[in-house]
Amino acid sequence: MSRKVAIQLALHAAVIAKLRADPSIPYVQIAERSIDRMRSAVRGPSMGRCLDTWAELISGPFDWMVSVSLADDELGRELRALNPFTGVLTQEERLAALRSVDRQPGECG
Repeated sequence: MSRKVAIQLALHAAVIAKLRADPSIPYVQIAERSIDRMRSAVRGPSMGRCLDTWAELISGPFDWMVSVSLADDELGRELRALNPFTGVLTQEERLAALRSVDRQPGECG
């Protein structure tokens, strides 16, 4: 796994952990606002499809969204690359997630 993919996974896993720990976080509303903002900024049909997938996932069961977005497959990686949960993590939580990647063995090169 590349460092970039590992970072995206660690950050998204931290978001999911926080949402699980605090069900009062309005994650659907946060994601909807982000998706709306991103729609005006992204270009290309693949990015639009990714945002459509996020919109579908956040409207469904939480566990389904978690399963799909954390999957170690092409769709999971694409979703994490265009993550609509910016702002959920504090700076301290982001740094902790990033440090967890630094502690893992990485690729050479």
